[in-house]
Amino acid sequence: MDGISVLIGLIVGILLGATIAWKLTQNHESKKTKQMASTEAELKALLAQQAHEHVSTTKSGLSNLKQQLDILSNSIDNYENALTQPNQPGEKSTFYGEQASVFLRNKTIEINTPKAEIEDAQPRDFANNPSGLFVDNSIDEKVVK
Repeated sequence: MDGISVLIGLIVGILLGATIAWKLTQNHESKKTKQMASTEAELKALLAQQAHEHVSTTKSGLSNLKQQLDILSNSIDNYENALTQPNQPGEKSTFYGEQASVFLRNKTIEINTPKAEIEDAQPRDFANNPSGLFVDNSIDEKVVK
């Protein structure tokens, strides 16, 4: 009888252990699939956010390019119009151009300012020792003799 009770206890223990192990693996697999689904959803959300940022950056760059294209096309149109306009008979084309001619017109007005009279004497040398142009050669000759 003792052997049969040990055998029954062993069978019940194995069945109970197998049932608990099966439940734990089921819980672990469900957690794993939920985690995988949440990770996948986070990844998709992150990729969607990055895609929206990329699209908005590309649209702003495209609008900047369009503005520069408009400015360039206006410049080309203005240049073409300037080339196609004939010189007017009353208009005198100058050699210097507009900026230089304005400068030359303003330069013709001379301002007479009194100039300082130049003295023949050189300024005094305030250095301790004679140096440069202000050295007296007679002193050097006296020292050498």
